[in-house]
Amino acid sequence: MSTPNEILGGKPKITYFDIPSIGRGEVIRLFFKAAGVEYQDHRIPVSDWAATKPMLTETMNPTGHIPVVSLNGIHYWAHIPMLRYFAKKLGQFNGNSDEEDFFIDQILDICNDWRFSWAACLSGEKKLEAHQAYLKKVIGVFDKLAQVGLLGEQITIAELYVYQVLHEDLLLIDNKAPLKGYHGLLQLTQLVESHPRIAEYIKVRPTRK
Repeated sequence: MSTPNEILGGKPKITYFDIPSIGRGEVIRLFFKAAGVEYQDHRIPVSDWAATKPMLTETMNPTGHIPVVSLNGIHYWAHIPMLRYFAKKLGQFNGNSDEEDFFIDQILDICNDWRFSWAACLSGEKKLEAHQAYLKKVIGVFDKLAQVGLLGEQITIAELYVYQVLHEDLLLIDNKAPLKGYHGLLQLTQLVESHPRIAEYIKVRPTRK
C-alpha cells in the first residue's frame, strides 16, 4: 500500500508566515498532518516578508500571496483549491459523492467569508463588534448543520476548516466554554480531536500568546 507521500510523488514544502497556528497556511498544515503527509515547513518571519515577497511573486505565485505548496517543481497556491486538490489526490477527507463534495464546497465558502471578516478585524478595517456579530451568525449556521447530521458526521476538509475557524476565533479556549450551548459544534470538535494524528499535532503546534 502506498504512503501518502508516495501517492503525491514526493515531500511537499509549505511556505507560509511564521505565526502560531493561525492563518490560511495553518489549515493546510492541519490537513497534511491529518492525512499523514510528511512536509517541509518553511516559515517566513513576518519581519522578512517585505524583502521576500518580490522573489516569491516572481518565482512561485504571481499574486504575491502565501501559502504556497511546492511539489515536484509545481507551485500550488490559493488555500481552498489546494485543500480540494490534495484531498482528491490522496483520497482522504473528501466527500463520497458529487453531492457531498458540493456541500463541502459550500462550507469552505462560508469559511473563506469568515476569514475575510476575521482578517479585516485584525487589521482594524472592521470593528470587533461587527465581526463578533458575524461570527455568532456563522457558528449558529454551523451548529444547526451539525445537529441535523450534515456536518460533523465524518472528518472532511470541511470539518477541518470549521475546527480551524473555531480555534482562530478563540472559541476552543477554557475547555471550549465559548461553545456552551452549541451541541453540534461541540460534537464536531470532539470528532476532529479524536483523530490520532490531529490530536498529536494539536499538542505540539505553536500556540497563540
